This record gives sequence, C-alpha cells and structure tokens, in this order.
Amino acid sequence: MKPRRLGTDEAWPSDSGSGGWVFPALLALIVVLVGVVSQRPWRTDPVATAPGATGPVADGPSGREAGRTDGWIPSVVPQGETVSLEIDFGNGVQKRFAALPWRPEMTVAGLLGEARQFRPGLQFSQQGEGAGGFLTGIDGLSNQGVAGKNWKFEVDSEHGRASFCVQAVAPGAHVLWKFALNGYTEPEALTEP
Repeated sequence: MKPRRLGTDEAWPSDSGSGGWVFPALLALIVVLVGVVSQRPWRTDPVATAPGATGPVADGPSGREAGRTDGWIPSVVPQGETVSLEIDFGNGVQKRFAALPWRPEMTVAGLLGEARQFRPGLQFSQQGEGAGGFLTGIDGLSNQGVAGKNWKFEVDSEHGRASFCVQAVAPGAHVLWKFALNGYTEPEALTEP
C-alpha cells in the first residue's frame, strides 16, 4: 500500500481506520483533567484560617514570619506578667493556655480575647457587654439552658460573682471555664424521688 499524502484541508486521513478516535480521546482527557483540577481544595492563607483566627494577621511573632507561607505559626511565649486559662469541656477534654499576656484592668472577657488572638486560639461568643455580658459558647459548644450544661467560670478557684465582662483578673491568676450542670461537679447519677 502506497502512503497517502494529506492535503492542506485534511486533518486526519479518511481512509485510515486508526485516526478517527484520537481527537475524541484527547478531548475526553482534557475534560477529565479540568474536572479533577476544579475539585481540588485550593489552599487559602493558613495564618488567617488557623484555629481561632478572625481575619488576616499581621507579620510578627503571632502571625507569619518573613517569607513563611507553609502554615500558621504558634505564638511565642509572652514576656512579662501573664495569666493562665483553662477550658474544661466537661467530657475529659481540656484546652490550656499556660501563659497569656496580662494587661492592666484585664477582665475575664479580655483574657478570652487574648486567647482568641493567640495561636492556636479559641473562639467564643457572647450576648451583651459590661455588667450584662453573658458568655454563650466556646469553640462551638453553646450553653444548653436551665436544665442542661452551661459555661461557668472561676478565678483562682473562686466562682465568678459578676459578668465575665467586668470580673477583674490579676497578674498570675488562673481562670477556669467549665461546661457543667448547675454546679462545678457532675452528679454521679440523676435519680427520681
């Protein structure tokens, strides 16, 4: 068989049985590749999406080090006077901040704000401010109301007597938030009389 020379208007030889499948196969491969690439989870700014992050973080010790973009950076241990914070989720899981920076006139709410900024941080929600401020949840675990578990705090082993927005925190203090029933200890079992 004598080879046939293609004309300028012919893309594939018409008398060859092997050439007609190449274009559809190539097109199918491109469609599959586009589908795979579009399903890939694209990486966002890891510093801004670190646990407890609320938005972009400036460069520095609690943010991104110069030229580093491979993940969020833990905060450095604060210098000067500090306060410790412990979160007890009531199921055996606890989150501890051994040393958060203390500020003059700091309140329990201010301490939670420091923990939110710290890496890795925490999230919290509240209703109201000042003497009427009320914590409604920590890290997505919300108060359950009168018959359920709720967030309660103590400062240096003393139960909070005021709103967490106005309760003062001294340097070196330990603040505990516990998700529990009306008291700070869980009853062994609830029985009906």
